[in-house]
Amino acid sequence: MDNYQLSLTAYDRLGSLERILRVIRHRGGKILTMNMQVISAEKFSLTFSLTNSKLKTQMVNQLAKLADIVTISD
Repeated sequence: MDNYQLSLTAYDRLGSLERILRVIRHRGGKILTMNMQVISAEKFSLTFSLTNSKLKTQMVNQLAKLADIVTISD
């Protein structure tokens, strides 16, 4: 299991946080810590510490497919 951190900015739409968390769960990620901050009326930022048996790049690629994601970095 690898531990890593991801930071992302997403559009604050109905269900966007749920979709992000669902991708992490479906990809086998376990959230150790999470910090969410509203940065404008339309966007929020998230910082996660995760543990996962899969590659970090796979998680980043799957999250980047969501239309809710504006930016994602590791």
